[in-house]
Amino acid sequence: MYGGVALAFASGALAWLFDEPPSVALLIPGFVITFTSMLVIQFGVRCPFCRLKLGQMLLALGRVWRFGPEFNFCPKCGTSFDQEVPE
Repeated sequence: MYGGVALAFASGALAWLFDEPPSVALLIPGFVITFTSMLVIQFGVRCPFCRLKLGQMLLALGRVWRFGPEFNFCPKCGTSFDQEVPE
């Protein structure tokens, strides 16, 4: 997500600095990367047992990179994230 923001910002800055439209071509992929990452974090990170959306909780806690030591079980079903997931 941060890479997409950086790409969009850098392409916008290059377009403004050099006044060239080809630099704006990187702006669209930057936004696509950012919004796709946000959708995956919001809807793709789920508890494997009860399917609770964990991405929303991670964003609320400010944890984008990892769960952290205090977030090692599902708040809804109480299942540990360290146990095996049945198939």
